[in-house]
Amino acid sequence: MGVKRECRGFTLVELLVVIAIIGVLVALLLPAVQAAREAARRNSCLNNMKQIGLALHNFADRRKEEFPVLSTGFFYGDAIPAPPIAGSEFDGYSWLFQILPEMENKNIYDRAKSNESSNNLKASPFAPQPIVVDQNKTGFESFVFGQRMEAYVCPSYPGSDDTKSGALANGEKAKVGNYVALPSTHYNADADRQASDPGGGTSGSLYPGAPKAQSGLGILVAVGNTATAAPENQATSIFQLRRRPRGVTFAGIRDGTSNTFLFTESREERFASWVSGLSSYVVAADPDGPGQISKFSNVSGQPKMLSWGEPGDPTANDGQTALNIGSDVKRNGGDQAQDGGNQAPLPSGSAYFYQNPFAHASDTGGGGEGSRWYGPSSAHPGVVLHCFGDAHVESVDESIDRDTYLHQVTRAGSEVISL
Repeated sequence: MGVKRECRGFTLVELLVVIAIIGVLVALLLPAVQAAREAARRNSCLNNMKQIGLALHNFADRRKEEFPVLSTGFFYGDAIPAPPIAGSEFDGYSWLFQILPEMENKNIYDRAKSNESSNNLKASPFAPQPIVVDQNKTGFESFVFGQRMEAYVCPSYPGSDDTKSGALANGEKAKVGNYVALPSTHYNADADRQASDPGGGTSGSLYPGAPKAQSGLGILVAVGNTATAAPENQATSIFQLRRRPRGVTFAGIRDGTSNTFLFTESREERFASWVSGLSSYVVAADPDGPGQISKFSNVSGQPKMLSWGEPGDPTANDGQTALNIGSDVKRNGGDQAQDGGNQAPLPSGSAYFYQNPFAHASDTGGGGEGSRWYGPSSAHPGVVLHCFGDAHVESVDESIDRDTYLHQVTRAGSEVISL
């Protein structure tokens, strides 16, 4: 006789135990997977920045060691009655645009340059007519500012491919770029007023370097029009002058290329066009934050250095860097959020804007069109990647010493960097 075997399945309790075990294992594994993905994205972002840094070096090599200027448009000229709006007809071509040939995109550079609307890059990329570089596309994606540049976008960037601001030619938007220059430590005409300059001076200006034709004490600086005779004194583009203003050279980086920031990354989603010269920079000090940046020396005969207030100044501890300022804007409603300033606690529904108003856009109050969400910032947890003058890239912790961060922006400040 055959032996009768009884087939027994899983009980409900056993099945639930197995599911619970699987759930625990997934919960334990998921953070590790996400961390691994973020590490891969950060490495990809680091590689992007390394390639851009090398492209800047190649640009300098063919220009007698001269780095590109921040924008081909002058930031302040007699022909501009007020600060121009990012993406307007007064805007210029950014430093990222200028290195396109070194980034293996000479075709876009040449098409923009040869387009009659650009007048050999003397006219803004946004006006008077949008400059078509890709005839196979329609709408704004056929224009130079509608070209997506993969190498200019951080893989961790959480925003859209297109800018949120519509203040471009004919209301079109532009493709986002996440890498921005650090031309200066802060805005202002000097180093003895608050970063947001509530007490006077030139609103929205960069802290100037030397010579006076340059605005900024970093490596990638803005330039001003110093021509005094017509028609050059009315020029709005560097290409309209017989003698083009020079950028910073390697010899001008007296603090050392390995100690000086070249550029950084930003999560900005509104004024974020990689083509726009006015969108392609941030400053190191929180523009809307409290505290003063002073220039003083504790030792007689030693060079003066930038610092957050003089010794004994009660406001010296109030200042803060601009690292990851704006990280709560989207969470609080984006443009609809109220600007809570940088004083805690925040009012309900408010946020810290990087700058309100943005230096080169009109202010409409609250957040609005005049606000920039982010400065030096990143979706990489707790750090912001920075490329240095020698093209190496490092993660800068957002809790870095404030003075150390300022000192790494300046190209010739004679500071001793302590890390």
